[in-house]
Amino acid sequence: MTTLKWFNIPVLLILVMSCSQAEESSQDREEEIILIENSGLFRGYEMGWEPDSVLAREEWTPIVSNDSIIRFQESLLLLGDTVLIDAYIAFDFYGLFEVQVDAFTSNDSLSEAILENWSAQLSEPFGKPETLLSSKRWTTYSESNNTVEITLSRERNDENQKFISLNYLEPLDDEY
Repeated sequence: MTTLKWFNIPVLLILVMSCSQAEESSQDREEEIILIENSGLFRGYEMGWEPDSVLAREEWTPIVSNDSIIRFQESLLLLGDTVLIDAYIAFDFYGLFEVQVDAFTSNDSLSEAILENWSAQLSEPFGKPETLLSSKRWTTYSESNNTVEITLSRERNDENQKFISLNYLEPLDDEY
């Protein structure tokens, strides 16, 4: 009987350790960041916001921040893999007018998965996209009733490195 009790202690320890490891791996999965919110906006940024409003909402630390541009560069978990995100947030006299997001991935299959995921997330609030060559384009309106063009495409930089480009742009009216 004593031998049986001593045998149960290591089995119980192994069981407890395996449960704690399973709990840690489920926490890792929860840390995946949502970049495009249900509204279709990148991290919830709204056209017309001032730089201070973006910085107050954002938990990322900018690598550049002034009255006309905020730039973030983050390496984060996206669809189960690490992705480098370069985000350029541009402001003019009227506030936020452009959000440019470049996602650099390690392989083509991850790039394809991100394109499909982001396309679905943008189509939910903005409808079916218009296809322009190799990019997709959605249009919507900002509170100031200006058209906002949203484009999603594959690109290459000067070093021939592939990346995914997501751009929200509120062009100025012809009157200005």
